[in-house]
Amino acid sequence: SERVPIAVVIQLDSNPEDTSWMLICDQEKPISITEITAGTYDDSYANSLVDMFQIVPAGVECTFTIEDTLGDGIDGGFYEIYFGTSTDNPEAMIVAGSGDFGR
Repeated sequence: SERVPIAVVIQLDSNPEDTSWMLICDQEKPISITEITAGTYDDSYANSLVDMFQIVPAGVECTFTIEDTLGDGIDGGFYEIYFGTSTDNPEAMIVAGSGDFGR
């Protein structure tokens, strides 16, 4: 089956170890594409912009979930997902959100 690239961009806060996220695509049965658990981003990632490029099945619905173990979100941060590998094209943005979320 055909696959397409996407880019996940996250602006972390001063407590990056609290951030976790996952990307799951449903192709007859859920397929976990990526899972980043709390603690993966250590102190060296504080206030950093991280990006990860993924290849997902074409024409399949994917779900992006981001959480913060302290429940205070990413203070001053954000997340964005782009179709393709360019994060410079606003027209390629699929979804974006502020760091204002909880658990």
